[in-house]
Amino acid sequence: MSDQDGTVTPKRPNLRMSFGADMNEPAPPPPAPLPPPGEPANTDSAPERTR
Repeated sequence: MSDQDGTVTPKRPNLRMSFGADMNEPAPPPPAPLPPPGEPANTDSAPERTR
């Protein structure tokens, strides 16, 4: 049982580290790409155009 525990312990942190890197990779990129030239950002255009 000692052998199994030792093999499972090192594998667990390894799998966890891999999962974290995979989940963190898609997080860095922005959730919404830049708006097209035909449709400007409503938040940036609304305050500027209203003023």
